[in-house]
Amino acid sequence: MRRTEHLSGGVAWPARDLYLADDGECPACRKAFDGVEPTTALVCCATAICRTCLQDCLRRAQSDSRFVCPLCKEDFVNDPEKCLERLEAHVEADSPFAIEMLACMHQQGRLGLAQNSREAARLFRRAAKLGKPRANVRLGLLKLEGCRGVRQDEAGALAAFLNAAKAGDAYGQYLAGRLLLDAGEARRAIVLWEAAADQGLGAAAAALGAIHDRGEGVTRNLATAAIWYEVAQASGDEIAAERLEELRAETRDIFKGMRFV
Repeated sequence: MRRTEHLSGGVAWPARDLYLADDGECPACRKAFDGVEPTTALVCCATAICRTCLQDCLRRAQSDSRFVCPLCKEDFVNDPEKCLERLEAHVEADSPFAIEMLACMHQQGRLGLAQNSREAARLFRRAAKLGKPRANVRLGLLKLEGCRGVRQDEAGALAAFLNAAKAGDAYGQYLAGRLLLDAGEARRAIVLWEAAADQGLGAAAAALGAIHDRGEGVTRNLATAAIWYEVAQASGDEIAAERLEELRAETRDIFKGMRFV
């Protein structure tokens, strides 16, 4: 199970450095991406495959001693310089996926590139204009955190998250909701979190549980809180699971102290 922070510090963003496809389907198995489950980027083809297809590749690699792309059938390239060359070729062809991925490489200082948040922000904007909602999420996180080359700008971060949210991105919905709650707009936050939770984002369900649990901007409702905590628990959220058990224990204690006639 994983731990995420809800409403107080941190963001619900996967700790592992995996690409998160925001729409479409896995080109290998044709199953739809859900926008929440981590996927694996393929630099050679400027796309991503689902976790199941990656595991199939790994199993074949054990028997064939070759790690082969399931799409182009070429060996995966481990050399950073060659990876960058392929990625930049896809960027030249205006591939939104490649542009977003190159932005991530600049942000993280990978593939031999110097860390450059300003260039990353520029590329995220370009990818977003070409139809990548998740690029707006990444741009919003850059603005929210602030770093060398990108000034901290909470209003700009909210605008980026809302743009992603309007395009149906679950993380955009969740993060926009967090900032709206901080601004005292609990009702708008709830609408966005419900949309994200419907897409399977456990952090959004946990946030809904927390806001009803605390009565933050809404009437406190422990029954509603428990329902959302259960949804979050089903997605593997430890904090929500712990609070759900506490609520159940508190409820048992209340009924123990009551007399029925």
